[in-house]
Amino acid sequence: MKRQNLWLQAALLLCLLVALGEFIALRWLAPVYVVRALERLSGGKLVVGQAQLSLPLTTTFVGLRVASNTDAAAVSMQRVVIRPRWFSLARRTLWLDSLEIEQPLVRISRTEAGELHWPAIPGAGRFKSGMAYPALNSPLPGPWRIYINSLTVAGGTVEYVDEQPQSPFHGAVDHVSMVMGG
Repeated sequence: MKRQNLWLQAALLLCLLVALGEFIALRWLAPVYVVRALERLSGGKLVVGQAQLSLPLTTTFVGLRVASNTDAAAVSMQRVVIRPRWFSLARRTLWLDSLEIEQPLVRISRTEAGELHWPAIPGAGRFKSGMAYPALNSPLPGPWRIYINSLTVAGGTVEYVDEQPQSPFHGAVDHVSMVMGG
């Protein structure tokens, strides 16, 4: 009668437990942490419905929107996929292989009194031409540089709600494509 190799069984069981632990961490624990970190870094100005992580470090945000959205002015994105390439803490630089934004919505409106309502985008509106960019309200030290290799925006909508039309305008833009950069 042969004796069973307990060392081999223990090693296989340990590998299985490690793989199960990594799956649980990537599937349930890490996305909750990523959502909280993004909301904290934006100072509570961004709200994320759900986050998903997949290898190699691809992050998908579903239901990303500005917290101060109203019926008159809003910014939201149905899905954002970020594929990082590399980062350097010393240089404070992040290289993204691709950034995909699906079904973004920007809503601007003008009331009957002629008042324009613009979306309150975090960090926008406080920069002027020739002005140095102030540091965002975040725990990270100083400004970061972000390089994006490929940016894709698909299926977006820009809504302009005019409650005070000067003259009737009937028009639509069916398809717009832009190729930028080099």
